[in-house]
Amino acid sequence: MMDKVEDTKETSPCIYIVDTISIYDAECITGTVGDLSGEKARLFVSEIEALEQEQCNLRTALKKETQFNRKIELNIKIKTTRNC
Repeated sequence: MMDKVEDTKETSPCIYIVDTISIYDAECITGTVGDLSGEKARLFVSEIEALEQEQCNLRTALKKETQFNRKIELNIKIKTTRNC
């Protein structure tokens, strides 16, 4: 995993560590080992976190909702975010 991030004079040790952790997180989420750069891995992980947060917000709204038709709409939104 260490060889995935290119060593350049501009790369600081902190960026290298952040890239390595981001790549590891992305690999844990997908369950596969791929050729991800640190920047792509950070973007991927942040998108996944945003989708999880959206799902959490939708579930909270679903629990508070009293109208049946609105509950159905929220359930559909939850399922579509789960399939992304």
